[in-house]
Amino acid sequence: FDVVMLISRKFIYLLLVSLFIINCSNLFQPIVGADDAVLYANVAKHMVMSNDWIGLFVKNQPWLDKPHFQFWITALSFKIFGISSFSYILPGLLFYFIGVIYTYKLGNLSYNQDVGLLSAVITLSSLHLMYSAGLDLRAEAYLIGLIMPACYYWLRYDSITKVSYLVLGSLFSACAIMTKGLFLLLPIFSGIIITWIYTKAWHKLYSLKWLFALALIAIFVLPEIICLYLQFDSHPELSVHAASNVSGIQWFLYDSQIDRFFNNGVIVRSDGSFFYFIHTFLWAFLPWSFLFIIAVVASIKQFKQQSAIEKAKSIYIWSSFFCSFLIFSLAKFQLDHYINIVFPFAAILCANYISNSFAVRNISYLQMAIGIVLCLIAIIGVIYLLGLTWISTLAIIPILLIFTNISAIRHSYHEQLILFPIIGVSSIFILISIVNLKLVATNDIGYNMANYLNTVSAVRVYDLNYNDSNLELHFKGKYILVNDKNNLPNSLAKDDYVAISDGYYSSNMAYFINNKYVIAQRVCGGKLRNILKFSQSKAYFQSMLNCDLLLQQNK
Repeated sequence: FDVVMLISRKFIYLLLVSLFIINCSNLFQPIVGADDAVLYANVAKHMVMSNDWIGLFVKNQPWLDKPHFQFWITALSFKIFGISSFSYILPGLLFYFIGVIYTYKLGNLSYNQDVGLLSAVITLSSLHLMYSAGLDLRAEAYLIGLIMPACYYWLRYDSITKVSYLVLGSLFSACAIMTKGLFLLLPIFSGIIITWIYTKAWHKLYSLKWLFALALIAIFVLPEIICLYLQFDSHPELSVHAASNVSGIQWFLYDSQIDRFFNNGVIVRSDGSFFYFIHTFLWAFLPWSFLFIIAVVASIKQFKQQSAIEKAKSIYIWSSFFCSFLIFSLAKFQLDHYINIVFPFAAILCANYISNSFAVRNISYLQMAIGIVLCLIAIIGVIYLLGLTWISTLAIIPILLIFTNISAIRHSYHEQLILFPIIGVSSIFILISIVNLKLVATNDIGYNMANYLNTVSAVRVYDLNYNDSNLELHFKGKYILVNDKNNLPNSLAKDDYVAISDGYYSSNMAYFINNKYVIAQRVCGGKLRNILKFSQSKAYFQSMLNCDLLLQQNK
């Protein structure tokens, strides 16, 4: 008697296809705002525009904050599909899907196919993963597609010494390191090492088989070492974060990890707490976070009754999740998306619990309640943000129809436990997408400047002390950063523009008038925190708008 009898395979496959389609909608969202996604896209854009695949640059200045792998892959996508939000999101989304596939494979290897399928469903429908695989795509989407295959192949290599497992495990591990540093060895190897310790397989800690694996990982990481040496170590005169004689190799192997852990690097945060990731997990892993807590408690209670093999499997999954979670919690530098990389292990724990539990009626009621609450939040959010417009109606009607159909169909408690929260989290994802598409993109000045310039087929734009990353990313012509008005060309071509803030123009109006500059377009927008208040008071919203300028030279 297993989960197949409680949840039909057809039902699971339908959920997987639906979640795949929902996640793919990320591809058609613009990357806007001032977060890391725009920054990373511009780093990759510089690679393509300059044809320099070795150096990392931001605003034409050497940049040392992340290794290369993510930018290489993004730049390759830009090269193939052109520079756009679509081609930025596509590779990250594909790596996310690779991570989902290997979450299934790891769940199947550790338990059975049903656990693997449920793990994939849960991973695809976790709130922060859905958001981070598109609208706010960062390194973590890539890492899930690198860590999970690495874990899978190392588990296979542990039981069967096979060259393909060795090579693939080493390659995925090296790519993870080249995405965010040596720390990634922790989520990759913590589970397997603690399992060795638990099973008293001490000899494996220093066996030639595994020493050779580490050596192969080091060989695969060499491209990163070489690039850092060529850009930084061989050019000690470069200024990086107001310092010279900076070693890129030392930063990669030591500084980037230790400085972030102790929060004493160039970028610091003051709000770190041991409990930060506990409350972050509760919302970020929605709608499965409370089910995860129940699953962990049940797993601990059942541990003594398990066979030795089952205990080893439990130790592996627990260690893979909790070791990284603990280190993140101890670190002084904390950001909510850091823990995304352990969500697949949490998904496997939840899936195994569902698969082995038969009396889930009360838990299904809890999950149904979570789903309904999320739907209500989404509906209220759409109405509040957009008013009763046709777009909000289109967003609400499918949700109401789905719930109407659900009430008319008889589902097992296990199916209700899964279905209702997925509908809820999908509704929240729709709300976030509407906010991004209808509000943020519509009111982002740099993004709309770029759209205007692209419409009029502008050739060049001079960013005069404006420093807008969205303008830099989305403008299809040549973007030139200028820090002083005296560095502008004496004469602009007819298809050239100058992007400038209204305040800078006002304080230097005499200069621009004397040099025959005219306002070609005034672009208005506002910050998200102000945009979200517009339905309360449209007058207040209008008063909070900023308007910046695109200038041309009148000859």
